[in-house]
Amino acid sequence: MPTSIQVLDATGTPQTINTNPALGQALANASIPVVLASDQGALPLASGASTSAKQDTGNTSIASIDAKTPALVTGRIPVDGSAVTQPVSAASLPLPTGAARETGGNLAAILAALESGSSTALLAGELHIGSVSGQSALVSASYARPANTDYYTALDVFSNSTSAPALLSFTNIARVNAGSGYIVKARLVTDQASNASRFRLHLFHTAISPIADNSPFASLYANRANKIGFIDFDAMGAEGSGSDCAESSNFSTRLKFVCAAASRSLYGILEVRDNFTPTSGQSIFVELTAEID
Repeated sequence: MPTSIQVLDATGTPQTINTNPALGQALANASIPVVLASDQGALPLASGASTSAKQDTGNTSIASIDAKTPALVTGRIPVDGSAVTQPVSAASLPLPTGAARETGGNLAAILAALESGSSTALLAGELHIGSVSGQSALVSASYARPANTDYYTALDVFSNSTSAPALLSFTNIARVNAGSGYIVKARLVTDQASNASRFRLHLFHTAISPIADNSPFASLYANRANKIGFIDFDAMGAEGSGSDCAESSNFSTRLKFVCAAASRSLYGILEVRDNFTPTSGQSIFVELTAEID
């Protein structure tokens, strides 16, 4: 396409009467408006141009995506990260109740007590916090036999009554209910200075039926679960002239015990091992020393 139109004037000299713009944007700017006739046929569309046809495939995809998108929360799409470990960033988090702290709390109280030398804040518990050495217990029990001088035969029970006997009760030998330990020493004293009999102390963690004085000691299978064992005493003996009692001690015993669930006590029955004649209302005293857990 020529870029200009020229004509010859009267002298035969070429004259340019019109210049065509260059192809491209300049040509478009210099285009002359076109008016289509009412009966003009359809014009061809550029390749790939949009039409008024329905876009079903695209609309279906958009609807599917819209159904899967959660509702906005404060203008943001919420994200569920429960299926994977998520990093957490926080300026501070609350501590569980009773947790140790850099300052304050139980730890501070314990440290303060240690620094001050006070033990009142460090009462021993089941973890033995504040306990700095082994613990022991010294307990005793006693009673007087009936007001008679009925002869004892070996293996009879030495008790306080022929009709309403009681057990020897060693109260609070354990530190806590169901507490445990070892009996490491036992001492037996009677106010009959001439007594030279041997005795045996049967011990139970749960009270059993007591046995009347001067009745045979019956060892019952039914009491097997309640009995923790027995302690033997060698022959009783007095010291020098003027003594008004006889005694015997066992320093070699090491008898393990565990008290009943709701108890800190042990219970005993005293059995004579040799024949002897008692005094009326004769008294007996038993003392136990225990290492306790």
